[in-house]
Amino acid sequence: MRTGILIIVLCLVSLPGAIAVTLLLQPFWSWIESQFGIEAIGHSGPSSWCYIAVYVIVAISSVSALLIFRRRS
Repeated sequence: MRTGILIIVLCLVSLPGAIAVTLLLQPFWSWIESQFGIEAIGHSGPSSWCYIAVYVIVAISSVSALLIFRRRS
C-alpha cells in the first residue's frame, strides 16, 4: 500500500519537472521537426505529444529508481 502511494506521489511530482524539461528541449524538438517532418513545434511551443513523451520518460525513470531503491533496501 505504501509503495503504491509513493508511486502516485512520484507521478504527480514528475509533472512540473517534465513540463520544464519539455520547454528546455525546444531546440531538440525543432531538430526532430526538421529531420523527420513530424510536427513538434507550433506557434505556442512544443506539441502536446512532446509533453506526453517527456512526462512518460520522467515518470517511468522516477518510479523505476524508487522500485530499485526499495528492492535493495
